[in-house]
Amino acid sequence: MSGLERSVQKKPGSIPFLLMLASSGIVLIFHGYLGSYTRLLADDFCSVYFAQRLGMLRYVWYWYLTWGGRYSAIAFDWFIYPIGAAGVRFIPGLVLLVWLATTVMVVWLFLKREYSERVGLPIALSAGSLTLFVVLLMGPSVPQILYWWNGMRTYTLPLILLVVYVSVLMLFQKLTAGRHLRTMYVVGFLFMVGLGGFNETFTAILLALFLLILAAYVLARQRHFFDPTFRFLLAGLLGIIISLIIMLSSPGIEHRQASFPPPPGLPDMLKIAFTGYVRYLRDLLSAPQKIAGLSGGVLVAGWLGARSERGAIPGKWLAPLLLAVGILLSYAVILPAVYAMSEPPAPRTMIISSFILVFSLFLAGFLTGKRLQTGFDRYPRTGHTLFVFATVLILFSAAWTVAELFNSRSVYVDYARQWDQADVQIVQARSRGDASVTIPAVPNWAGLELPNDNPKHWVNACYTLYYEIQVFGETGEGQ
Repeated sequence: MSGLERSVQKKPGSIPFLLMLASSGIVLIFHGYLGSYTRLLADDFCSVYFAQRLGMLRYVWYWYLTWGGRYSAIAFDWFIYPIGAAGVRFIPGLVLLVWLATTVMVVWLFLKREYSERVGLPIALSAGSLTLFVVLLMGPSVPQILYWWNGMRTYTLPLILLVVYVSVLMLFQKLTAGRHLRTMYVVGFLFMVGLGGFNETFTAILLALFLLILAAYVLARQRHFFDPTFRFLLAGLLGIIISLIIMLSSPGIEHRQASFPPPPGLPDMLKIAFTGYVRYLRDLLSAPQKIAGLSGGVLVAGWLGARSERGAIPGKWLAPLLLAVGILLSYAVILPAVYAMSEPPAPRTMIISSFILVFSLFLAGFLTGKRLQTGFDRYPRTGHTLFVFATVLILFSAAWTVAELFNSRSVYVDYARQWDQADVQIVQARSRGDASVTIPAVPNWAGLELPNDNPKHWVNACYTLYYEIQVFGETGEGQ
C-alpha cells in the first residue's frame, strides 16, 4: 500500500476527500441541471441550418471563405444537426461528464507516477472533480462556455481535447516498439492539426506552450533530449503550426476583420491587454468563493505533493517559475483579441486563462509540497491541519457556488418556458402559411443578441433560415 493510500485511510484524510468529492460533484451536477434548460441561441440557428443544408465539408469551406478559419469548431457544428433543438439541452451535462472523465484520467496517470503502488480511483476522482470545479469557478462566463452550443464548441471543447492529449502523452511514454512509435507520431501530429482549428487565441497560446515545453526539455536533457517523447511533442508542434497557418490563411478573416478597427500599435496593444487582465484578476480576487476554492485546491495539491514517493525533489525555483509562466500565458490570452478588435476579448475567452492559471497553480502547489515533504513528515499534525483547512475552504466555496446556482435557476427555467412558447408560435405561423411572424424578444441568460424589426439583422436571418419563415422580434431592439 502506498503512502498516499495509507494517508487517506487515516483521519483526517479519507473523510475530507469524500467531502471534496461530494461538494465539487454537487456543483457539477447543478451545472448540468441548469444546462438542461438551454435552448438554441443566436448563432446556433445558423449553425443547424447550414450544417443540414451543406453537410460537414461544404459547411466548413463556406465559413472558411466567408467569415473565419476555425475549421474544427465549424466541423463540430455538424453534430448539432442530428442532435436537434430537442437534444441540445442534454449537451451541457454530457460535456461535463466527458470533461470530468478526461480530467480524472490525467490526475490518475499523474499520481501513478508519484506513488510506488496503485492509486485508487476514488482519490483520482476526488482530485479530478475538484480540479474541474475550480476551473469552472474561475471562469468569468460559465453559461457562455458550457450552456451555449457555439461558445462550448469554440472554447470548452479544445480544453477537453487538450486534456485528452496529455493523457495520450502519458500513455505514449510506455511504448517502446518502433512501429508503434511512428504511428503515434502521426497520431500526435494529426490530433494537433485538429485541436489547433478551434479558435485563433487558443492555438496561439498552444504554440507558445509547446515551444516553452520543448525548450525546457532541451535544457533539461541537454545532449540526450531527442528521445521518443521529444519527437512526439515535436510532431504536435508541427501540427499546431500547420493549423495556425490554415486559420490565418482563411479569406474569411479579411471579411471579419473589416468589422473592426485597424490593429493598434504594440505599446497600445500591451496597455489594453494589461488593463483587461487586471480587470479579470480583480473580478477573481473580489469573489470570496473563488479565492476559497482556488486556495483550497492549491493546498490539497501541496498535501498530495508532500506524500510523493517517486521522483527527485524539485529545485526551489521550479514552482515559482512554473507559476510565472502560467501567469504570463494567461495574460497572453488577451493579446490576439486586442490585436484583432482593439479591445479585450469577450469574457468567455478568458476560460482559457482560468484553465491555465488553475493547472499552473495546482502543479506549483504539488511541487512545493514535494519540496516540503521532509518537514511535513517531521510535523504530521501540521500537514493534517492544512488538509482539513483546505477541505473547509472547498466546502465553503462549493456551498456558496451551489447557493448562487440555485438562486439563478429561475432565469434558465423562465427563459426555456418563454422560448418554448415562442417556438410554438413560429411553427404555428409557418403551418398557417403566414409570410412572417413576430415573437417576443426575450432576453437570454447568455447576453446574446436578439431578433428585432430589421429583416437584415443577422439574428433575424438565422431564425428565418432555420424556421423557413420570416421572424421578427417585437421589441425593435438589437440587444
